[in-house]
Formats: sequence, structure tokens, C-alpha cells
Amino acid sequence: MKKIVLVTVLLLISIKAFSQWEFAGLSNVRVATFTSNGTDLYAGTGFGIYKALNNGTNWIPSGMNANSISSIALAPGKIYAVLSVLDGVYMSTNNGITFANINPVTNPSNVVATRNNYVYVGFLETNPGLYYTTNNGSNWIYTSLRNEYIQSLLISNNYMYCGTISHGVYYSTDYGENWTQSNLNNRTVRSIALKGNYAYAGTEIGGVYISSDNGINWNQTNMNNKSIFAVASEGNYLFAGTFGEGIFLSTNNGDTWIQKNQGLGNLYANGFIVHNNYVYAGTNDGIWRRSLQEIISINPISSKIPKEYKLYQNYPNPFNPTTTIKSAVPRASSIKISVFDVSGREVETLVNEQLQPGTYSTQWNASAYSSGVYFYKIQSGEFSETKRMLLLK
Repeated sequence: MKKIVLVTVLLLISIKAFSQWEFAGLSNVRVATFTSNGTDLYAGTGFGIYKALNNGTNWIPSGMNANSISSIALAPGKIYAVLSVLDGVYMSTNNGITFANINPVTNPSNVVATRNNYVYVGFLETNPGLYYTTNNGSNWIYTSLRNEYIQSLLISNNYMYCGTISHGVYYSTDYGENWTQSNLNNRTVRSIALKGNYAYAGTEIGGVYISSDNGINWNQTNMNNKSIFAVASEGNYLFAGTFGEGIFLSTNNGDTWIQKNQGLGNLYANGFIVHNNYVYAGTNDGIWRRSLQEIISINPISSKIPKEYKLYQNYPNPFNPTTTIKSAVPRASSIKISVFDVSGREVETLVNEQLQPGTYSTQWNASAYSSGVYFYKIQSGEFSETKRMLLLK
């Protein structure tokens, strides 16, 4: 009997750990930004740069200790870092062991990005705007994007995007030589991300904006009343980190959003990265991570408000080994969807979170389970409904 109890407890512990954010290190440290190159993952923090070990379960200092890092970028054999204080731009050629100042003047900077041998930096005080160097800082060239305080910078093929303070997004089609202001021109843009043919901008107060024409025109998504510190994308999934309300996920280009704060609370999400099947979030209290597969486990398929709670029959049924479960939520609710075996033992929790009104789908992958009859149950407050499904291998 003791062995059975122990196994059950361990199962429940593993389900709980798998279904929420877990702390990944650097307690009481503000983490502002991430970057990666292959298997290497770096975090820029208020106390220097850290490199991930063991897939982000441990972090070791990688230079610039006691310096507040606002942005980092990688190039073959080099790490570039910019500081949110007076010293500007630094470069390492020995994997972060030591850094050299490559800024010609004492000037705070806010963001750095690289393309081939080009290093682009947004300077803040002395002649603010976007600069670049092709010789590791021996010479800096002032682009035509001048007198703007650059908050975010993204390079994709021959397109470049700059998010600014109060003046929105500028775009360039010639690697930063010439810039055009987009119709998103009256917001502070803290973060920019790309997903396929779409570009996304995270703004203060105005939420997330979307562009489907390479950043020329922008429209506000349904995330329209929050301050966004960071946006990131992976495949069909878009993440937004907010000021004081945690993390949100959209699977339909911003039409609907799901809050994904389980275990995280309402910490400020300053930066994101998806790396090796995990989502990493930088907060004012260290680094948190969550399985990408788990965080995208439930997808909104309609924002039309249903009349009542409903649990639909899974499809396909019978199935092997994956099936889809659809549910309707008529009002903002705490929803739990679980799977049970024929003995009534809960074998997996598929959903356990707060959802907005709408219709959702989630998948169960039963590859680890034997053939047979299973039951799935939705529960929200006093409402519950259970249905039967058949796994055939």
C-alpha cells in the first residue's frame, strides 16, 4: 500500500511541475534579454551576462559582472553587449571571459543587433539614433535614423525594424541606410518579433500590434489595453510579456489571448526566448522556464461567447495515439480538463488554468499509455462533464 501511495504522490508532483512555470535561477536578479546561437543560450541581467548550463537549469557568469545589460547579440566568435548606463558597447572574442569597450565616446545605448560583419547599436544621449560599425568599433557610421531613442531592433533578411520611444516603428529595406516611419507612429515600442509573414510590435499601453506587409502598416490586436515589455514567436505561437500581468499566448495572430501565469504569478516579463523546446522568461526576479509543448497545450478556436459550458466528444475516436478535445467556456473561469483510466485514477492533467470566454481545443498524446477505455472530464466550479474515449494501438 505504501508503494502505491508513493507512486501516486510522485505522479501528482510530476503533473504539477509539468503544468506550470518553474524557477530556473538568478533569484532577485532582473533579467532583461536573451539570445542564443545553436546550443548556447545567454541572458543579459542587471549583474552582467550569464550562460545557461544543463538546458537552463543552471547559469554561470559570462563576463560584464556588476554591469546592467540592456541588450546582447552574437556573431561568429563574438559576443556584443550594450549597457543601460554610460559605458556603451562592449565586445568579447573569448566566449565572454573578457570584454573590451568598442564605443568611441561615453554614450549610453539601449539595443544591439548583428548582420554579417555589421553591428548596429541604438545610442541614447549624444546624437541619439541608430549607428553601425563594420570594423568592431574602430569607426561608427550614423544612419539616417537620427534623433530617435531606439527601444527595439530586429533584422530579417534585407528588412530592418526599429521601435522607438513615442514615435512607433521605422522600417528599412536597404540594411539601415534609409528609414521610413510606419503608420504605427505614436507609441513607444519596446519589442518587435516576426512570425512567418507577420511582424508584431509590443507597445506601452497600446498592447500588441500586427503587420502583414513587412512593417509598413500596423493594426492593433485584441491585446489592446496592456503595456507590453516583450513579444516573441515560435511557429504558430505568439507570446507577450506584460507590465504586471504576466505572460499571454496567442495561436491565431492576436485575435484571442490566453493568460499563462501558472506558477509565475504576475511578475513583469521583460524578455522571452524559445530554446530547445522550452520557453524562457526574464523577470524582475530571475529566470523562469516552461515546456513549450505544455504551454501551447490548449488553443482558442473561437472568441464567440458560448451560451453554456460544454465538453465535446473527442476526435478521432477511437484514436492512436493522439486525439483532440474541444470545450466551450461561457465566461471567464478556472478550467481543469483531466484524463482518467477505467479505475478512476487521474493519469494526466491537460488543462488547469484561467480561460476567457470562447471555444478551445486541446490534444492528448497517449503514446505512453496502453490500449483501453479512458475518460476525460472538464470541471469549473460546480460544473463538470465527463466523456468516454477509446485508445486502440
